[in-house]
Amino acid sequence: MTDYSDVINAREAARILGLTKSTLQRRIAAGVVPCRKLPGRLGQFVFDRAEIEHLAAEKATR
Repeated sequence: MTDYSDVINAREAARILGLTKSTLQRRIAAGVVPCRKLPGRLGQFVFDRAEIEHLAAEKATR
């Protein structure tokens, strides 16, 4: 995730995946959802839209 042109926040990632933000946070902690944390004490998680859409497509085919 080096190109930040199509980066989304946790709310958008949760919406695409059909999850609540708390479920998304648990999946991040488990290493299931790839993300980056912005620097700082309250650093926000950011996600690559293509990776999240790929995970959503995999979820839909199960």
